[in-house]
Amino acid sequence: MDDPGRAVANEIPTASHSRPWYLILTMVVMWLYGMVSSATGCSNVGYLRGSHELPDALARLAEAVNDADGKALPATSSIVATVPESPMASASPTTNASPMASASPMASASEARANGPTMTSAPAEVRKPSTEGGPTSLTHPIVRASLLREQARLDALAAVQNRAFPFALAQTMLGMVLVVGATGVLSKRAGARNLALQALLANACLALASFAALASVRYAIADAVAGELVRNPPAGIEAAAPEVAFETRRAELLAADRQLLVFQLGLFTAAAAALNRPRTRALFAAVDAAADDEDADAEGP
Repeated sequence: MDDPGRAVANEIPTASHSRPWYLILTMVVMWLYGMVSSATGCSNVGYLRGSHELPDALARLAEAVNDADGKALPATSSIVATVPESPMASASPTTNASPMASASPMASASEARANGPTMTSAPAEVRKPSTEGGPTSLTHPIVRASLLREQARLDALAAVQNRAFPFALAQTMLGMVLVVGATGVLSKRAGARNLALQALLANACLALASFAALASVRYAIADAVAGELVRNPPAGIEAAAPEVAFETRRAELLAADRQLLVFQLGLFTAAAAALNRPRTRALFAAVDAAADDEDADAEGP
């Protein structure tokens, strides 16, 4: 009996053996996604299994910001500490130091865990929007908020290290698998389509699982950035009551995280759809059939 895959391949005109544009586009995007995801996971693995010190580049940037602005970034330990699991916990009062009241330099994750559970409160006052420095200036509030976001993320990961480390390791490995699968599809390797589909499914599951399991990290980041934006609002943002502004910014940041997850799942869905299009299936049926013929010829009679 004839091989069905080979029969399909024989029915395909030679011109259709080229890769369709939508397949090239989605696989290039997935290749880039896999590289970024793997690099991020590898960085998290190194941080969680290392000394829990800020990366050199981040530490130098923090020092430059502090020198340029004349005041130190608020410590993230008062924001993270033992990170609360409930999103509502971060808005309740606390007897510990507020992240907005702290003027100390960056605190290490070990100090955060030693201080015990803390929860953030809204800042006591709102400064007038800063008009000094352009959008790329080190004194710009967005630059400070971005730096504080990364500090809070690293401290929050360290606070839930036993839970975060497996996800960081999985992110590193599955990101590389996605890169290999996308590269195989772009180079029309036999079996690459099935590998790419499996990599897409695995990365989608990882995105959903990490979003749910590491929710406390997202809450800590939202608290830190919202507090900084209320304390030092960028120019053009209308001032409001501190409590209202804090909750508004925090809700916007958490909503952005949900939108990012939806966007990631949309990318995976689009890539899977491109791999399952009739033209793509026919292309890789021909590729697999040609690979089978080469194997048969290599084995000989």
